[in-house]
Amino acid sequence: MRDTIDRLVKRQAAQHGAKPMVIDPAYRISYRELDTTTRDFAAALVEAGIGKDTRVGLIMPNSAR
Repeated sequence: MRDTIDRLVKRQAAQHGAKPMVIDPAYRISYRELDTTTRDFAAALVEAGIGKDTRVGLIMPNSAR
């Protein structure tokens, strides 16, 4: 079975929860925070009616936040 980004993040969150995963000059995100925020974001998308095979575009700045 191939790993997905989701599986990799969950595994790292379980093994190294408090370690920083993303570091930029102003902000850090731990593996656990990344796992939690991405899960919450995915739940919000599903609640908004976005499902499998729905195309979604994101415009985001190049930073940890």
